[in-house]
Amino acid sequence: MTGPKRTDELADAAAAWLARLIRIPSVNPTNAGPRSGEPGEAALSAALGGWLEDLGASWVEVADTPEPGRPNVYAFFEGSTDAWIAQDTHLDTVAVEHMTGDPFSGELRDGRVWGRGAVDTKGALASMLAVLERFQADGVRPTANLLVVGTVGEEAAGLLGACAFRDWLTAKGVVLAELLVSEPTSCAPVFGHKGGLGLHFTVHGKAGHSSRPEQASNAIYGAARLVALLEAEHDRLQAGPATTEVGKGSVAVTMIDGGHSRNIIPDTCTVYAGRRLVPGEEPGEVAKELTNRLLPRVSMPVTVEQSLGWRAVYRPPDSPLCTSIAKWSGHAPDISTLGTNAFVYGDIAEQLVVFGPGAVEQAHAAEEWCEVTELGLAARVYDSWLRRPR
Repeated sequence: MTGPKRTDELADAAAAWLARLIRIPSVNPTNAGPRSGEPGEAALSAALGGWLEDLGASWVEVADTPEPGRPNVYAFFEGSTDAWIAQDTHLDTVAVEHMTGDPFSGELRDGRVWGRGAVDTKGALASMLAVLERFQADGVRPTANLLVVGTVGEEAAGLLGACAFRDWLTAKGVVLAELLVSEPTSCAPVFGHKGGLGLHFTVHGKAGHSSRPEQASNAIYGAARLVALLEAEHDRLQAGPATTEVGKGSVAVTMIDGGHSRNIIPDTCTVYAGRRLVPGEEPGEVAKELTNRLLPRVSMPVTVEQSLGWRAVYRPPDSPLCTSIAKWSGHAPDISTLGTNAFVYGDIAEQLVVFGPGAVEQAHAAEEWCEVTELGLAARVYDSWLRRPR
């Protein structure tokens, strides 16, 4: 049995691991800036591979993904049964340019570990490392064969590492019995979240002199009509009760760009909109229906490019994995507003739950931190998961 002292030791060990992880910058290259340090995940992948070897992994593979210099990490810990389970944690973080203080301090202060990635998602990995360290010290093996996976490219660039992990499993002929996808869920087991559809619209007008606007066709005016239509579409989706367990679909316009000079009527204007999808919605079908219905009402030519399209994630909330984590954590199964690597994991695991320490409100913020008590709770959940009879 794990007593209070052993529990505190596990939380403290997780906090120490998290500080080490934070101090290795791993900002996604798409988000990199002057304060990012060396962009990308390569340094962290190398360090993690070495640590997992030291913690007794049977084998470790630091494997290339389609983008050079951005490798995934796969570590295998042999269990006492034939079942396979895995924890997947993305190694990249978002930008740090807007952060206050040192984004990579890993400072322990006020019962929290501070720095970029503390909750999104190095905290989950730190809690697992603390458990593996405990197992090694006690001479304990997990009951199932365990894969600890560090994936790259979750924060941008199309889930590069997750797709590579999926293909890696397929090539090896492995189907996971259980998969935990690390994200900050406040240690609640998350069984579903919305999908995502990204649409880049370009409104095409006709350039002209600003003193004679009637002789031109102002693309910004067309874009303004498009934005109003997209706002109305969001309102339509929000009307009435939710019809799925993950809520309602939504639309958000997040970027707009147009104009060349103050005295030129613009001939193009671009608009980016994100459409959140609920279970049962297919990205391609939603994109086609939306554009066919709205674009004729813009009254100007519009071209559309789809940048991503992920179905919603939904797994039964009463699955054995989900109910077990709820019991161990003391938190009821829930849904999340986040998008995760689970988008591409539809057929690689019989059971899947999104889980991790820390609150989503801390993710991507100017100050990011994770409570040491949350790290300890996550570690106790992982400990129970790895010891569960199978």
